[in-house]
This record gives sequence, C-alpha cells and structure tokens, in this order.
Amino acid sequence: MRRFLYTVVTAASAVAGSRQAAACDRPLPSHLRILDCRLADAAAVALGQSPTLREQVTQIEALSGAVYVTTRDEIRTANGRRLLGETVDHIDVAGSQRIVRVEVTKACDAQGIATLGHELHHVIEILRGVDAGEYRSVSSTTLETEAAFKVERMILHELRSVRDRR
Repeated sequence: MRRFLYTVVTAASAVAGSRQAAACDRPLPSHLRILDCRLADAAAVALGQSPTLREQVTQIEALSGAVYVTTRDEIRTANGRRLLGETVDHIDVAGSQRIVRVEVTKACDAQGIATLGHELHHVIEILRGVDAGEYRSVSSTTLETEAAFKVERMILHELRSVRDRR
C-alpha cells in the first residue's frame, strides 16, 4: 500500500510539475524540467553561455535521464548544515527514462546556476552508477565528489567570463 501511494503521489507530482514547467514556457531540453520559472529563465540563458553546463545536460540525455529541479528558500542537512543544493539519491523510472530529483536554493545568479551544474553532475554520477569510493564525506549526512566541485567552478568561470566581456 505504501509503495502504491508513493507511486500515485509521484505521478501526480510529475503531472503537476509538467504543467508548471509548460506554464514557464522556457526553451529548455525536455529532459531538464525546472519548475521555478525564474531559475528556468536563468538556466536557458546560461545554456547559451556555458559549454560545461550544456555538456552536463547532454550527458544526462545520453544516459536516458530526466531531471526535475525544484527550489527552496533554504536547504539544510539533518544536522543543520546549510546547502546550496542537493540531489536525491534515488531513481524513479518512467518508460525508458530514469528520473532524478534535484533541489537548489532560489538563487538565479551565476553561483545559483553553477550550483545547478554541480547537482546535475551528481545526477550523471547516479545515472552512471559511480563507485562509492569516489565520494568523500562532508558531514555525517552529506557526500561529495571533487568532480562536481570542478564542474561548479568551471561553470562559474564561464558565466563570469561572459559577464566580464560585456
């Protein structure tokens, strides 16, 4: 019963989410579903400015993935540590697509987009089944990879370079 209820709630959320994403009407790849219209706007612009961000999105599609991105004012770990984003380490399946959920703060600036890219890299790691040895513990409830931080720094650099050229 619990699994059935979860499936019904998940399906209802997906339908509501797709309506919200459609309401935003942003030119984003169909496998990147950002439910916050401001963040969707910022991501659409950033995809045109950051080759690294585009590569993250391309890899997710190649791995038959889809990402639902939601936002919150504040994200905290169980022990109270503040985060800019988090990726749910669980995959839902819909047909041939594997769906991963990401949550980021509502920041729509370069750092907010770089954080989104960081979390998208975690999605790629999950879809690829990356070896647990590549993760390091940041706290008792948070795991990280250096690769995700590298992606975040690269996207931030690319977005700031575009801004600085203006």
